[in-house]
Amino acid sequence: MKRHVESFWRRQLWLRRVCYGLLLLAAAAMIALMSFHPPDQVAAPSHSLPTDMIPGMLWQQNGTPPSGEFRILDVISFGTEVLVLIRVSEGFQFPSKERLQCRCGSSTQPALALHFVEPLVAAVVCNAPPSEPWNQTSISINRETRTSMTMTMPWNSTRMVYEAYSTQHDVALFVHGFDQTLGFGLSRFQCVYGDRTATSSVTAQAYEIFRCGRPPKLKTQKVSLRFDGQILPSVAYYKPPPPARPLARRHHICACTMIYNGAKFLREWVYYHSHLGVEKFIIYDNNSDDNLDEEISNLARFNVTKRPWPWVKTQEAALSHCALAAEPECKWMLFNDIDEYIFPSERFLESKNVSILAGFINEVVTKDENVGQIATYCRNFGPSGLSVSPRAGVTQGYTCRLQRQRRHKSIVLLSAIADSLANQVHHFTLKPPYVMAQIRPWVAIINHYKFQVWDEFKTKFHRRAATYVADWTEDRNHGSNDRVSGLGTKPVKPADWESRYCEVQDYGLRDYTRRIFGTSQGDGRELHLAWE
Repeated sequence: MKRHVESFWRRQLWLRRVCYGLLLLAAAAMIALMSFHPPDQVAAPSHSLPTDMIPGMLWQQNGTPPSGEFRILDVISFGTEVLVLIRVSEGFQFPSKERLQCRCGSSTQPALALHFVEPLVAAVVCNAPPSEPWNQTSISINRETRTSMTMTMPWNSTRMVYEAYSTQHDVALFVHGFDQTLGFGLSRFQCVYGDRTATSSVTAQAYEIFRCGRPPKLKTQKVSLRFDGQILPSVAYYKPPPPARPLARRHHICACTMIYNGAKFLREWVYYHSHLGVEKFIIYDNNSDDNLDEEISNLARFNVTKRPWPWVKTQEAALSHCALAAEPECKWMLFNDIDEYIFPSERFLESKNVSILAGFINEVVTKDENVGQIATYCRNFGPSGLSVSPRAGVTQGYTCRLQRQRRHKSIVLLSAIADSLANQVHHFTLKPPYVMAQIRPWVAIINHYKFQVWDEFKTKFHRRAATYVADWTEDRNHGSNDRVSGLGTKPVKPADWESRYCEVQDYGLRDYTRRIFGTSQGDGRELHLAWE
């Protein structure tokens, strides 16, 4: 009997200890839960971000959010705009731009633009708060009652890795914040991946582009650059390249351009250059908020594709990215803006055996088989007396230009471009033994419709596209050819704008396009052009 009683009390003591232990565990769990913040609600640090650190948020939020949700990954402040990169769960229908609102500090405004830079990564462009400088530590994208916030990186004061492109042999990193006269030895740099245990050496560098040796066999993950032992902030992801596959046919001539709110000019530019022989058009969209997608869909038969490029003042990097990405499918690339039209001489325009541009290229290369780049001069056209945009297109309305030819633009053999991918918008650095051929104006010229009616031209004051070109609002580099002589730093219309930049009447391209694309309407006196 005594033995049974002792056994009973031993069991009671053991049960009490188990209960007390469970109570302690439950209390600890409650305390941990109360102090836990979901990843998309972590308080952000200061707006000013040191360049010698990688924020933990940038490394931790790589996973896909729960089904039916989205999560802010990174926020970059461009000054007047804010770019928000958002990870979207698979199968989730992300709201349209019209349904999105940006809360930046105490200011709430509609989203300016929405792109998908990757299948599950959305880029939302917002206006920055009206008061500058803003020092709020969070930004939110509102969808009904849903909000998220993370840290903000200032684009103009932070060295940052913003894009990565993987080839079969290496990785190209696009890094903002390094001066064009860098001159550092490559040994001071190293590419780092994921948790930083995997690295590769930098093999070539020019301006904002760093080429890295092929990394170990890795899955998709964050990639950055180590400089003098410090790892830069990064919003770029390394992705293993897809297996190389032979193409059924390689395009002989493609065209690549960067565009911002130029949808209304795209049709004329595509129709004309398709007629010259361009087989594929690659559009780098720099945060357009017009109907660009609709316009591109209407031009599907011309093989027009779009690549979102949300980074401001990175035109050179965009063209280098295009040259690298398009090389497997394009042999030659025409790098022109959508207000620039290459105009070969009559003997090429009348070609019957090959396309106009193919005949032009063949003649140049026949004279020197080492030609890897063909550069043509530009003629800058003015408003030509107009006060409203010409209904029939830029080639029809702007017919008066300056006498002097300006800097050139190029058609480039993509396989001839140097590994550094260095370019100055107008031309690329070539690898030996390739050389550049400079074409005289009577052989081919580019009509640059640069100074259009005032309402069109003043939009360019918002920001210049090239990295190292001063914005027109900046009070510097007054003697540069990239500035408009006598215009100053304010988008204020001069009284004589309509009559400016008019020294020579030039109807050459207008008359040619009318002959090729025009059809008579009604009684035969009204001409209708194919792109209208």
